Amino acid sequence: RRAHSLAGVLPRGVFLGEHLGTNASALYGRRAFAAAVERIQRLPALRALELVGIALPLAFHGAYGRFISRR
Repeated sequence: RRAHSLAGVLPRGVFLGEHLGTNASALYGRRAFAAAVERIQRLPALRALELVGIALPLAFHGAYGRFISRR
């Protein structure tokens, strides 16, 4: 059950922190925001990071949550 909780909280927390940080750069103007977005887009293996770091843990969280609720 601890893995279930972590698989729901950690990916969302990391994504939220990154999302808020990137959007907060807009306070410094369009160029700062565009630079922040470009930095993210240039990350190597961005799609793989999203898959392994966000999609798979959340899929596990959902599937295991259904298993727990049906038990």
